[in-house]
Amino acid sequence: MTPARPLTALLADAQVAPLAPPSADPIVTGIAIDSRSVRPGDLFFALRGSRVDGTRFAAEAAARGAAAVVADSPAPAALPGEAPWVWVGEARLAMGLVARAWWSRPDESLTLVGVTGTKGKTTVVYLVEAIARAAGRAAGRIGTVGYAFAERETAASRTTPEATDFYALLAAMRDAGTEVVAVEVSSHALALHRVAGCRFPVAAFLNLGHDHLEFHGSAEAYFEAKASLFDRLSAHDTAVLPADDPLGEALAARTAARVVRFGRWRSQAARSPCAPRFRAGSTWTTSRPPARAAWRSDSLRRRSPPASRACSAFRAGSSRSMRGSRSRCSSTTRTPRNPSPPFSTPCDR
Repeated sequence: MTPARPLTALLADAQVAPLAPPSADPIVTGIAIDSRSVRPGDLFFALRGSRVDGTRFAAEAAARGAAAVVADSPAPAALPGEAPWVWVGEARLAMGLVARAWWSRPDESLTLVGVTGTKGKTTVVYLVEAIARAAGRAAGRIGTVGYAFAERETAASRTTPEATDFYALLAAMRDAGTEVVAVEVSSHALALHRVAGCRFPVAAFLNLGHDHLEFHGSAEAYFEAKASLFDRLSAHDTAVLPADDPLGEALAARTAARVVRFGRWRSQAARSPCAPRFRAGSTWTTSRPPARAAWRSDSLRRRSPPASRACSAFRAGSSRSMRGSRSRCSSTTRTPRNPSPPFSTPCDR
């Protein structure tokens, strides 16, 4: 249970400076962003949305007993009750910082691995969680599929929760003894300050596509939202960036963190997909199937079809052509019907 504290002390702890000092210093016992769920003593954040301005509901929150109202606009002429009005420059940013302070900065007690990118976040977050568990660390996960820690999982309402829920979730993970948390950090979450103030010792950028431009307005704004995760890193942190992407180079030039690069799997038209090449740093490494495979034996004289023909059938998606084929690559090109964790998930929100 988070202890109640005076409004001015909470704002000072969150490093939020109001544009005008509040008229009173009430005791805050909770945080709310929905006027219908406000309880007496709650600090209500009147957020400005794309369609509705939250200040419309400030009167309802005050009538329900809100200790104060935080908004990025001046106080209205008449407000029922005695709730003071806290005018700040950006209400969403203030909410993220206050939520972090309210839950006693749980991110500082955890090792957070933030993963951002248009595609692949869910897969990488599952991998990070699995690696941490294999290393004997108590691990958690926050992402599109669900929020998991301490052997329990809940369904996700958003890829990255709202700031009030995000820090409450981190606090629960901290109290349960979690050590490492893999977090999908969506561009929406970064633009809307859902992870405001949060420290990520490790942050990874995967790629940038053309999604969510209806929200960000342009590809440049979309990239800047992703890049803001790396702008906050210090020299003690690590940025994991793609080695073959110009945007990775751009992020490496602007972050203060130590940069670790990763490559991508590549296949060549002249080679079978059974023998892909991958890039590790700046070194090309080749993986080849066994030469002169073991089909030439005294007891087995049947010859397999040429690798080029078998792999062409595979690329065409013809499982019938591959059935019964004893190609050298047939045992390495099957895809499980139900991969776990799921690799096809909703887009980040």
